[in-house]
Amino acid sequence: MTAAPRFTSEELVAEAFGWRAWDAAEAERVEAQARAATADSDNPAHLVYRLADELTEIGIPVRKVMTGLSPARRRLIVHARVEEDESVVGSPKRAAAWLNTARAGRAGMPTLICGQTGTGKNALARVHHRASGRRGEFLAENCAAITATIAESELFGCVQNAGTSVAERAGLFRRANGGTLFLDEIGELSLDIQAKLLRAIESGEMRRAGGMSTDKVDVAIVAATNRNLKEDVAAGRFREDLFYRLSVVMIDLPPLSEWPEEIIAIAQSILSRASMKSGVERAFTPLALRAIAEHDWPGNVRQLKHAIERACCLWPMGPISADQLGMEQSLRPDPVPRPTRASGFSAEQLSFVRDRRSEGKTEKEILPELNHVFGLEISHATYCRRLKSAGVSRLRGR
Repeated sequence: MTAAPRFTSEELVAEAFGWRAWDAAEAERVEAQARAATADSDNPAHLVYRLADELTEIGIPVRKVMTGLSPARRRLIVHARVEEDESVVGSPKRAAAWLNTARAGRAGMPTLICGQTGTGKNALARVHHRASGRRGEFLAENCAAITATIAESELFGCVQNAGTSVAERAGLFRRANGGTLFLDEIGELSLDIQAKLLRAIESGEMRRAGGMSTDKVDVAIVAATNRNLKEDVAAGRFREDLFYRLSVVMIDLPPLSEWPEEIIAIAQSILSRASMKSGVERAFTPLALRAIAEHDWPGNVRQLKHAIERACCLWPMGPISADQLGMEQSLRPDPVPRPTRASGFSAEQLSFVRDRRSEGKTEKEILPELNHVFGLEISHATYCRRLKSAGVSRLRGR
């Protein structure tokens, strides 16, 4: 029996909801190849299907779709919806992060998620909660937003003091009893609060500020940071014992700059969701796609998402340009291919036409798509004339 061929990591990745679905025959072929690769846990196809299977098991709706412009460039992707978040799952490395987070949630392990702002730490914390099967609430708190004077009462609550105006407060630990408490930017807590947090995690007991008695709580802890906590431990800014207590399972989320090959696919998936909400099909101009691919995206997926949504809001019709994304000035000097006098079509436009022909589309179907994607306004006669100038023959009877 001949072994099924396997996709490369560039061809097969887990990512967000794609903007073009596969047909049934192609879906069956890709799934057969993915299942045949299950013995190799590092194979991207295996990671995609393990991710989809395990997210389905813990109740997170997922769908597997194929996206791309041509059969040679299509990618298998996974779209997962976690509560109200539209979650973006990227490269095989990110797919592995999702799998490990779900498994940590099932096992009830404290988890520390490390990653830059905008990489999806909140969505991963929700995956942990869903996988745990806990019936209590999922509560999230940004530790950087808690001042040192109220941190204790915010986390552990406080009792009412008759001699002051301080009102009784339950605190996050009591409110999250039976559920999950997500502490974002954990490295911003003071050493004093870190000691009390460690005691609450280890003993499962907490004492409210101003109180004498302790309360038993059952809370799953997920922490996140964009800092290097190991360096903070060495510098005495973070307790070593708390670090090891929180990082029983440590998840690293790579920034968008570390997987540039998927930025375009993610941008298209975000635009697709925006198009579905507005009911107007949108596309990027070639220059916009180049600008997206070349940008550093220090704000990661969140920044990319906001840039696209802003452009869709302010310019509700037509292709989205680099200028509308606010990135025309960030383009590198190397120019995009321009139409030549001889053909009138750029190499990218001719490639687009050939890809559409290989999919069995007629000239009448290709022209509107060509005009829409590249922002052209050419007639059928001009289209045929430019094809002839480029040495590309027309499809007979089409």
